[in-house]
Amino acid sequence: MDATSGEGVDVVLEMAGVQKAIDDGFKILKKGGTFTAFGIPSSKVEIDLANGVVFKGAKIIGINGRLMFDTWFQLSNLLKYKKVDVSPVITHKMPLKDFQKGMEAVVSSNKEVGKVVLFPGDK
Repeated sequence: MDATSGEGVDVVLEMAGVQKAIDDGFKILKKGGTFTAFGIPSSKVEIDLANGVVFKGAKIIGINGRLMFDTWFQLSNLLKYKKVDVSPVITHKMPLKDFQKGMEAVVSSNKEVGKVVLFPGDK
């Protein structure tokens, strides 16, 4: 919210399916914004319908199946043409052979871990 002077973001892409991520996503969504959900929760989640959706006039889009692949192509183009900078959320880069180490970082309680990117080879 600091980065948007309290206004919030236009679009939230919730990919984790975790209650905290969903809560945080609705908190940072601006009025009239779009919340796109394609994380798969392991159980039911709660949504603050009044504050997260109704009073914000939020649009909620659920993505699955074929449409999900369309969004992947769109995102791929955004990254390819540098329309979105994802570097601030990438906290770890490691070779694919260190998969286990990467997964341990992701599930750790360390609040400094964002996204872990695994590369083929020894990059």
